[in-house]
Amino acid sequence: MNTGVFPVEHVNLFNVEGALSLGRGLIQTEYRWSNLDLPTGENVTVEGGYVTARYMLTGEIIPYNRAAGVFGRVKPNHPLDVCKGDWGAWEIAGRISTLDLNPLFGQPGVPGKGRELTSSSVALNWYWWANGKCQFEYVNGQLNDPTLGDSETNTFASRVQFDF
Repeated sequence: MNTGVFPVEHVNLFNVEGALSLGRGLIQTEYRWSNLDLPTGENVTVEGGYVTARYMLTGEIIPYNRAAGVFGRVKPNHPLDVCKGDWGAWEIAGRISTLDLNPLFGQPGVPGKGRELTSSSVALNWYWWANGKCQFEYVNGQLNDPTLGDSETNTFASRVQFDF
């Protein structure tokens, strides 16, 4: 979503995030809001956030690196080896996210449109090895545009990834 470029006198950015690691499962969320003081004296708040849930169907642990503050890569208990009958690790995931820029709509000096986007997704992830995986995802997006009206998109995506 593009708001265009517009002047701002002052901005306060606020962010809250959290995660709950449950071994095989993980819930992660983040919420951000920005208070914008426009040159006209108006104060506008835009906001957005997401909630993600993941669960390892095959029993692997989703590791957390406390020093870096990030979740690490999933290492399959039984990496893909068809000859041995090992099929890697399987994970299901879901996410809901939203971004609300509608408060910007109609503000003097703001060339872009205000919009609100809400999306939800479900995914099936197949971890072949610690450095290789395949992802399958369905995403539904709902866009509220005050000038063009509401629209919806449905996306099916897949991705193959190898990293070293």
